[in-house]
Amino acid sequence: MNVNLVGTQSQAQPMIVAIRHHAMGFRSELTNIYRRYRPWILGGAAPFVVVIAGWMLAHRPSDAALSPGFRASAQQAYESISSCENYRPYGGDSWKAREIDAELSMAEAAAHAKTSADLRAAMALSNYLHEVKLVHLARQVRNPKTAPHDYTESTGELTRELRSAKQKAQTAIQS
Repeated sequence: MNVNLVGTQSQAQPMIVAIRHHAMGFRSELTNIYRRYRPWILGGAAPFVVVIAGWMLAHRPSDAALSPGFRASAQQAYESISSCENYRPYGGDSWKAREIDAELSMAEAAAHAKTSADLRAAMALSNYLHEVKLVHLARQVRNPKTAPHDYTESTGELTRELRSAKQKAQTAIQS
């Protein structure tokens, strides 16, 4: 079983040359067809691409508007947080129950968020709830006798941040 590899290579050489020649002929034939029908190919492909792009733009969800499902749950979450804010001066179980209700409503609203506008509104609501909790916590731990000046400044600043967060949440829900 002695195989002469040198002889096999020399015999295969003309076959490789023939395959290359055939491939080159096929390539030049395709090039000629493309050159001949280029206006038809491009003329058919361009409108197809434009139609597909237009269809995709028309059927994508609008990111600038709130989705209807989110809007209803966000409104409920806003009302729950406002209720929690109204009971902020009072402590105990009534405020804690409202805080839990606001957190649950906020979680439900966040679960319904689909578009980027929904996510922005959910973040504004979350910030509003966070500010309500901060003000409530600051009022719980305050000691106006030891540092009345610091207490007044910090409470005023927290109240301004709370108003700002409330306004942002309200604007985000209404847009």
